[in-house]
Amino acid sequence: IDRQGLLDRWRKGEIEVVSITSGEALDYLVRLMEESGMELLHQTPMVFIGERLEKRARELGCTHVAAAEASDLGIFDALVRIAREVIKTYQPRG
Repeated sequence: IDRQGLLDRWRKGEIEVVSITSGEALDYLVRLMEESGMELLHQTPMVFIGERLEKRARELGCTHVAAAEASDLGIFDALVRIAREVIKTYQPRG
């Protein structure tokens, strides 16, 4: 993965939500972000399969997180919940 390209796209607002399906994927993303990208990760809405991963993300400092059941409907439901949460706290950039 092109780390710098990913961070650039994230900073431009091209990455609006992240879905994580395993602890390994979360660990990899944290390593990829390093110190300079962790603020982006903390502020980005994220959906996780299972409450254990959601709890781990909160411990890492992520603020907009939702647990999902391991199904398409479960993930969709979590995306809707996280979108509603973000809309309530939205503050335009600038």
